[in-house]
Amino acid sequence: MGIDVRMLIRNVPRKMVTDEWLKEMSWRLCTAIGAEHFMIRDGLSHIEYQKAYAGWAAAWKAHALHARYEEVCNTLSPLCAPDSAREELQRLTTDIVADVGVRPTEMCLAIDRTLAWHRESCDPEPGSEYHEDSDKPIKAREGECLIEVNLAGRYYGEGYERGDILTYCAIAEWLETNIPRCEIWYGGDSSGVLAERFDDERRKSLRRHLYSTEGRAYFNRNWPLSQDEGLQPPACGLCPRRGYLGSQFGTGNGGVYAAFHCSGCGHSVETQDGGKTWAPRQRDAA
Repeated sequence: MGIDVRMLIRNVPRKMVTDEWLKEMSWRLCTAIGAEHFMIRDGLSHIEYQKAYAGWAAAWKAHALHARYEEVCNTLSPLCAPDSAREELQRLTTDIVADVGVRPTEMCLAIDRTLAWHRESCDPEPGSEYHEDSDKPIKAREGECLIEVNLAGRYYGEGYERGDILTYCAIAEWLETNIPRCEIWYGGDSSGVLAERFDDERRKSLRRHLYSTEGRAYFNRNWPLSQDEGLQPPACGLCPRRGYLGSQFGTGNGGVYAAFHCSGCGHSVETQDGGKTWAPRQRDAA
């Protein structure tokens, strides 16, 4: 698990925020920055989805096979479930879906009111609060609508240098250009990383950190497998000094399997035999 990035837009007049405005701004943002940086999905509007999902969920629970489906689910262990139970669950799911249909899909825009997705009856009004890894939500000021940027990526900050901070800075600048007098706040989804002002000075600070020798320090961690044990790939000609400079991101099978990635050349390699041989990572090679 890791810390995912979150971004909040503040100081936006509620009267300005309509469904069509959100759709237009989301489309323009994706066009300018790249849709791959956002969690977007076509589907039903939030109101349409809530109605459709309520009907679908009722039909699912009323199905004759639902009781058995729940029974099998309750006996499954995520780590050691027998194949027979998993196969039965798959058959039950297929049979129920054949009768009630697939679960409705909710539309996800690049920017939307906070608390707009997967709403529960007790949730505050969309755009009125921003919930994070704290017991104190950020509440909208009078006349303000809170808007969240639905980003796809990891958080970046001092001590957690993972995410694409240059793209996050570009998104913030685009928003400030296209939403007059708005405020951009930036944080993570867990580990107590709370939203803070993401103004020009803060962005400059994070860019300076990225450009320093500690800019990707998160990946310079010591793993339990040492070079003496042979579980480190050989260096390639692009490494600036003798020795492999990539970082390990995978291990398993009692230490027999290991996977490494080098940002300097962009290549990922893996071993299946404890470091005796190395090959391009299969997932990347495909």
